[in-house]
Amino acid sequence: LVKADWVMPYGAGEKSDLTIKSTRSATENVHDSTLFLRFSDKHDGIITIKDDLGGIYGVGSDFRLPRMAPLEGYQPSFEKQIYQGPGRWDPPFLEENNYIFRIRSEENEQGEVDKGMYGKIVGDIRFAPWEGNGGAFRMYYCLNPDGTRNLEFDPKRNLFRERERLEGHID
Repeated sequence: LVKADWVMPYGAGEKSDLTIKSTRSATENVHDSTLFLRFSDKHDGIITIKDDLGGIYGVGSDFRLPRMAPLEGYQPSFEKQIYQGPGRWDPPFLEENNYIFRIRSEENEQGEVDKGMYGKIVGDIRFAPWEGNGGAFRMYYCLNPDGTRNLEFDPKRNLFRERERLEGHID
């Protein structure tokens, strides 16, 4: 996530902060897909933050999400299902979903988190397992590389470089 790229041999990333896996099964009447995210380090993980104003990037106040990441509550893995079949349809993306994550955490001698890198995902995590060769995955995130829990957007420090291009636009 620091390099905003896949790890080698698929990109220039050097450390895998999380593993992404997608499964799908389809028949004539049923489409069932699941996305799995698993964070790499012991204390790393993700927290879902609900936003009643809608989570589409560029909608609402920039301050609708917490300005400081919590110390606890991170789940080491995340699962999201898309299901369409007779009598049941799960909406693939919930616009009120946003996320806070922690990566590259380190613990002190007492086994508590001493430091880590915190970030936020604005809007829902999207995936389309039926697209291309192996599916598509998209999330809009910013990462604070200085090891503090500050989640405020700062173009001089955060690793979210495409804000201007993406404002008001999401696929």
